[in-house]
Amino acid sequence: DKVYLPAFTDAEELSKWGIPENMNTITLNFDDYVEIILDNDIDGLAINPFGDYYIISKKGLENLKDMKKERLKVNEVRIETNSKLIISEPKHLPTMMMEAIKNCCDDLGNVNKAWILEMMTEKDKSWLLVLDFEGDKNIVIKNISLHVVEKGDVLNPCIFFIHGWPTNWREFEKVMEILSKKFYTVAIDLPGIGESKGSLNSYAKENIADYILELINVLNLKNIILVGCDAGGQIVYSCIKNFQEKLSGAIIMNVVIPGVSPWNTIKNNPYIWHFRFHLINDLPENLVSGREEIYFSYFYDILSSKNNIISDTYKSYFVQAYSNIDALKSGFDLYRTFNIDEENNIQTKNISVEIPVLYLRGKQENVDINLYLKGFKENGFKNLYHEIIEDCGHFSALEQPEKVSEVIEKFEKLLNKI
Repeated sequence: DKVYLPAFTDAEELSKWGIPENMNTITLNFDDYVEIILDNDIDGLAINPFGDYYIISKKGLENLKDMKKERLKVNEVRIETNSKLIISEPKHLPTMMMEAIKNCCDDLGNVNKAWILEMMTEKDKSWLLVLDFEGDKNIVIKNISLHVVEKGDVLNPCIFFIHGWPTNWREFEKVMEILSKKFYTVAIDLPGIGESKGSLNSYAKENIADYILELINVLNLKNIILVGCDAGGQIVYSCIKNFQEKLSGAIIMNVVIPGVSPWNTIKNNPYIWHFRFHLINDLPENLVSGREEIYFSYFYDILSSKNNIISDTYKSYFVQAYSNIDALKSGFDLYRTFNIDEENNIQTKNISVEIPVLYLRGKQENVDINLYLKGFKENGFKNLYHEIIEDCGHFSALEQPEKVSEVIEKFEKLLNKI
């Protein structure tokens, strides 16, 4: 006697077996059946055994498996530079390859859309697979792996976010969720922080700006509004001064710029003690390591408005982003380059900034925004705007994501009118 594994193509065929209606059933695909039969003492597959049945022997299944593997085999095709290409939509799609691609995309979990096209050269005909990824990825820029998060349609205007200290890309997560309905939003973890791997030799903002420029080129970003908060705002300032031609506009949030008034007043303010503490080599890392939550929470709580304290969930995200000594050092190194940043910004003082720039602060930061606007104007900013977010402290994007999103969208509409 031979033993066959039954398989049913639909519920009607299954009902012919006479099993109880409440019996649990499972759906298997071809690969599942092959694996079960080849790995066990089963002679083959019986399809619809109580109707017009069809039997495939174990050997037949092995042959079908080999045929499928051969059909799905990927051959590398190298296309010479300047070759003529014809790309078109296929009249008939390869069923088995479609299933394999779908399964692969499901496993990846971050594929937004996929297209299968026919590609013809003068010599060959092949399939072209185009994938639109959404979510997280890492891109290597000059031996540094930058963690990049994308949300929204790549065809929309781009808003690129750079976080400050002590946060990571999630500082802008809520804003990205709102704006991604109309914009292509991008955020990164700064080098050495969070999911970005590898530390920089220098955390001077001008040096980080070089990495931002390289990333913009790799991603082929266009129509960019660059947004930065805290140290991210200082980086945006360097980007503006060094490659404003790449930007449609820029937004600097909740920060003073080294070398730009009122810098001297702020850096000498005894209440802003952490500026000087973070300048010390090694000591801050050694004291804070293992106590990140206690130390960081001091800043989250004292710098936020009383009505919008940073949630424990986001605190845990940020603590995790700095949970090793190298990440802590990368964060403190943002402060240790202030003297270099000041010198660089003084050197670029006379570079005229023609693109629109928005300066944004929280109402509860209690600063005289006119002093900061005066400093920007003295440093060549010709097209300067400002906004103050009500009921908001230093971490504006976390405290008031809806209001910040509204301001960014309004700024983008302004750019379209200029």
